[in-house]
Amino acid sequence: MPSAKETASQSPVASFEILNDSADLLELKISGSLNAGGVAELWTPTTQKIAQAGKNIRVDASAVNLCDSTGAVFLRDLQRLAVSGGHQFQIDNLRPEFAKTLEIFPIDSIVPKKNGVRRSPNLVITVGEATWNLIEDLRNQIIFLGQLSAALYHVMLHPRQLHVKKILQIFQAAAVEGLPIVGLISLLTGLIIASQSVGPLRTYGADIHVIYLVSLIMFRELGPIMTAILLAGRTGSAFAAEIGTMKVNEELDALKTMGLDPVRFLVVERVIAGFWAMPFLTIYSMLLGSGAAFIVMLGNGYSLSALYVELTTYCNVTDVMEGMLKSFFFGVLVTGVGCLRGIQTRAGASSVGISTTRAVVSSIILIIASDCIFTFISTTLRATTVSMP
Repeated sequence: MPSAKETASQSPVASFEILNDSADLLELKISGSLNAGGVAELWTPTTQKIAQAGKNIRVDASAVNLCDSTGAVFLRDLQRLAVSGGHQFQIDNLRPEFAKTLEIFPIDSIVPKKNGVRRSPNLVITVGEATWNLIEDLRNQIIFLGQLSAALYHVMLHPRQLHVKKILQIFQAAAVEGLPIVGLISLLTGLIIASQSVGPLRTYGADIHVIYLVSLIMFRELGPIMTAILLAGRTGSAFAAEIGTMKVNEELDALKTMGLDPVRFLVVERVIAGFWAMPFLTIYSMLLGSGAAFIVMLGNGYSLSALYVELTTYCNVTDVMEGMLKSFFFGVLVTGVGCLRGIQTRAGASSVGISTTRAVVSSIILIIASDCIFTFISTTLRATTVSMP
């Protein structure tokens, strides 16, 4: 073990010295500023020393007084050299603020994976990987839900930090500009259900109940579900693509470097806008779906007053409120999932398309699953109410 210190650079910007060079450990001490100038002085001598050492590496960073993104990449490259050679790498005494910058560059994105023997996939491996990916995705969703809840709570305590103009812009893009497609789909769906129901119900002399049937379906189920799916296709996918592009362009990393929380800075306004846009579109969908049933029944010779009496007799405010309650939840769900998939975007242009697809698919699955839960709860409550004396 050498007793003298070996200095690789005499530059006052940054330098390194050997503290220990034993049989199984090389200990270095890096001093100075790890910025563009300092890293330029250190990169070649330190990487050569680590590559030639062929042993475990420990770096003492207690004397580092500056470490920007260039310095973080430099430290990760030293780690790559050690790990690629099958050795351990450890950084000690790095200041917490510099450690946060280092966390922006995960080791998995720098250290290449070892090429092992690829095993042919079988049922057990496939099911295991799918299960693990599902568990990991659920874990990420729970973490994101906690971050979003904390961000919303912070905004409630500090409402002046909300960008109201941005919320209105998102509301216009999600709700106002979505009126044509939501109206068209709801109107056509109401026409189809009413037209298909008239014949079978007429056999039993109950064709006037088509108004009740279509309105009940639109109020409780199809109004909020169709609107949520359309919102996922239009707005949720747009959020995923927008935030995903920012992630690929390293804009989210820049926000973290500046000390800004991406969830509070990018997600909160979108979720709030979706929370109000979804009920607005749902009411519109309910009206047009029920109006389509009126059109069909008027064409079959029924008077408007008779249809109105049928509707008000069997449908009440509770049916409308059940659909509205779902719409508020679906609005948060769709916008939240879209933002989450955007934040989860990996490197590469194709990953933006993958995140967009994942946002739409995940939203639709969660919409249907949560609607089943809502329906089970509401059906149980109605049965309990009816059975009570």
